[in-house]
Amino acid sequence: MTIPQLKLNNGTEMPAIGIGCDFSRNEYSVGKAIRESNIPRSEIFLVTKLSSEDHARPLEALQRSLDKLGVASPFTETWKMMESLVETGLLSIKPVTNQVEAHPLLPQHDLLDYCSSHDITITAYSPVGKHKFATEPSVLKIAQQKGASVAQVLLSWGVQRGTAVIPKSLNETRQKENLILVTLEEQDMHVLDNLHRQQGMHRSVCGFHSSELGGSCFGWTYAQLGWDMVEGGIMRT
Repeated sequence: MTIPQLKLNNGTEMPAIGIGCDFSRNEYSVGKAIRESNIPRSEIFLVTKLSSEDHARPLEALQRSLDKLGVASPFTETWKMMESLVETGLLSIKPVTNQVEAHPLLPQHDLLDYCSSHDITITAYSPVGKHKFATEPSVLKIAQQKGASVAQVLLSWGVQRGTAVIPKSLNETRQKENLILVTLEEQDMHVLDNLHRQQGMHRSVCGFHSSELGGSCFGWTYAQLGWDMVEGGIMRT
């Protein structure tokens, strides 16, 4: 089985499909599984994240993750390179990848365009979204035509638009299924690209909003959230 690769802006190739680990509370278990798998470390692309709580102490946070995982990493050389950039007077480092929630109900079109223009790769978590996809006729139709599951269609959409996807599943069979992609036609991509425009289908970072024009999301009006809403609770973009 060949997994598609995405080239990051530093030349490193990253698998376009991965396994999401829920809320980073299982680093000990992930590290143990890697060590017991007998798979060469060079064949495993391991990613961790910097929590918003650790923005002031990234070095300590990274070292803590490495200690919990118990895996080797060329951390010293990487950190020295980062230090050399700081010494040049630069205040920030161009990111390699940006991990955000992204699926047809929250496609992040503007963010994807911005990241693409700055050579930043997006990694999509929750790439198969929520339960709404399971009964959405347009998605079910594509899945039936392709002889694929709804999840495989959604993951294929994510990869074809240039993002990496990291679906979560505790089911081994489903984990294997998620690695099998299908080729979507231009019309299929168009349908999925615009699914969020349907009434009540747009997903925001704070939940599914009201389908009414004058509605709100957790007490915030659309104007307060900066949402450009039109009649019927549909987003303009």
